[in-house]
Amino acid sequence: MSILDDLKIIKEEALNKLEEISDLRALEDFKVYVFGKKGKISVLMKSLGSVSPEDRPVIGKEINDVRSLISEKLDIITQKLNNEKKLAALIS
Repeated sequence: MSILDDLKIIKEEALNKLEEISDLRALEDFKVYVFGKKGKISVLMKSLGSVSPEDRPVIGKEINDVRSLISEKLDIITQKLNNEKKLAALIS
């Protein structure tokens, strides 16, 4: 399996998991799972060293694009969860 195949699986898995997140604790766990020191994206970035020099820029760009997409979705969900938390605090 190639790095791009792994990346595609990670992207699909991450986007699906993001849909299931319903609280800030789960959101933090997700961030560690994907972006942490041993996270899925971090492991792929480390594996770039084994890629041929001519393929590295293309694969690196793909990884960065997926990282950006997941980060954008994370920002949206973080904002949503924070708004829900504030609303709940106002109601109680």
